Amino acid sequence: MKLAVQFGLFTGIASSLWMYLKYAYSISNLAFGGVAAYLPYLILFLGIGIGIYFRRHSVEFGSGFLSFKEGARAGVVISSIAGLTLATYAMVHFLAVHPDYLQEASDSLRVAMEKDNKDAAEIEQVIAQMKSAKSVGKLMFGSFTVTLIIGMVGSFIIAALLKNEPVSSVK
Repeated sequence: MKLAVQFGLFTGIASSLWMYLKYAYSISNLAFGGVAAYLPYLILFLGIGIGIYFRRHSVEFGSGFLSFKEGARAGVVISSIAGLTLATYAMVHFLAVHPDYLQEASDSLRVAMEKDNKDAAEIEQVIAQMKSAKSVGKLMFGSFTVTLIIGMVGSFIIAALLKNEPVSSVK
């Protein structure tokens, strides 16, 4: 399982690096034909696929053989480690790199609602709801769970595609 942990860390760091570059260079989610928002998940699938492939070719199961169960387990470990890494990045990003994100989001929400001629009480209520929903802890938890769930689904699909069990000679 050590290999899966390493691939999870590499995948999480690569996804976090993309998230930082997207912030640092103000890359819109619509950039690259709309793929910019989904690139962390593409990196996750790539990391899971490569991790399961290398796990399949390790000597632990016999070179070239890997059951669906072991492949899926490796993929889930990769996605959970990547999810923890992305959650850690979210904490660092929203507490140290960009601590004013909540104020900027509430200011832009206020401007948009004022353009729509909403009353002040409604604006304050929506901003209060947004601030409670976008706390750092909730953003971290959301980052981890979304990465884990998407990674689990990808793990099952990739493990099914890459499984290769030895043929039994017993009839």
